Amino acid sequence: MPCLMEQEPDPASQNRYRWLLPVEEPCQCSEVKIGPLNTRVPYRPFTVTYYDALLISSNPVEIQSWLNCTGVFTCSVEKPLGMEDGRIPDNHLTASSVLGNKRNCHGPQRARLLLEEGCLCGERLGMEDGSIPDSSITASSVFKERPAAPDNCEPHNGRLNYPGVGSIVGGWCPARNDKESPWFEVDLAKQLQVEGVIIQGSVDPLGSWRERVTAYQVQYSNDRSTWVYVTNGGPEAGPQTFDGNVDQTTPVNSSFNKPIQARYIRIRPTSYNSWPSMRVELLGCKESVGFLCWCAAKNDTNPWMQVNFNNTVLITGLITQGCGDDDCQQWVTAYTVHYSNSGQTSWTTVKDHEGKPVEFLGNSDNHTLVPARFAEVVRTRYLRFLPTEWNGLCCMRFEVMGCTVAN
Repeated sequence: MPCLMEQEPDPASQNRYRWLLPVEEPCQCSEVKIGPLNTRVPYRPFTVTYYDALLISSNPVEIQSWLNCTGVFTCSVEKPLGMEDGRIPDNHLTASSVLGNKRNCHGPQRARLLLEEGCLCGERLGMEDGSIPDSSITASSVFKERPAAPDNCEPHNGRLNYPGVGSIVGGWCPARNDKESPWFEVDLAKQLQVEGVIIQGSVDPLGSWRERVTAYQVQYSNDRSTWVYVTNGGPEAGPQTFDGNVDQTTPVNSSFNKPIQARYIRIRPTSYNSWPSMRVELLGCKESVGFLCWCAAKNDTNPWMQVNFNNTVLITGLITQGCGDDDCQQWVTAYTVHYSNSGQTSWTTVKDHEGKPVEFLGNSDNHTLVPARFAEVVRTRYLRFLPTEWNGLCCMRFEVMGCTVAN
């Protein structure tokens, strides 16, 4: 950046007039020209160094040598500085705000470039508390051979911890001729993130049954036509079989290897004790929150996202990306960048070759990587993004390019 070398009284030298560069980071100067004479020392939120000699130069190497700058101020090998691969830890990422109340889903730690892993909510999706209506719970068949209570094995009885009432069984049980390939289905009304299942055996009014599912598999779909099995590996892996119950009352919690996005969930018992009867709860996120990015709060009109590199780094540019969810049409379309060595005050805006603040162009979709080059290398410890325009919500992912300072 262009700098001016000025003169003013040095309080530490009995107010003798001395030269100085009145900028927070003199080693960022790429050109130094002679500046004005100050008769008084103005307030500055940073400390300056006074010199007895005048420097005038347009050679960055000469300037850095004259100022005795530590480190190298050109990046011979430009590389990512650690957002994507996690070398920048989560606790070094902060933001002005976070969308909603799920910081683990939209917090600044979600701003990593090319992030593919969804957040985990671990919420009960509504079987036990009844927020999933009876009409959304179906099954391959229902046992109806009890003359006094032909409907006491209905699918909606298959809610976790449902005790049964009177002659009604606490649990769903399939028909006799469907014991070898039954399924139990839940319609979540919209596509949600599902992370696991809690399963429980059934209870009868007399307490004499020993019916429970001892192993099962899970399928999911968004249209009820194409069903996919939950696996414990890649697309070539077979269906994962989960452990079921060893008694009628103890809930058994099973987590998926990777969260799924689905509207319909089918549980398929593969082995059972006495009868494949069960009660169920689903675990996941009650809202569609798998944005795979940082999102600012809706009422945050001046959002920002900040990185603490822990040590001084040299930054040559950025790569930005929008929200990671295919159904999420959110991205930042323009932003400015600021840097500081304190992370609290004295933020300097990244400028162009003419010394004017730059507003960088962001993204036009949610997945394309958009690079932005700085006109000059920035030497700093803290970097802050200030989105100025966005599509939908203010959501983004990014990587910082540059190199570490060689001391």
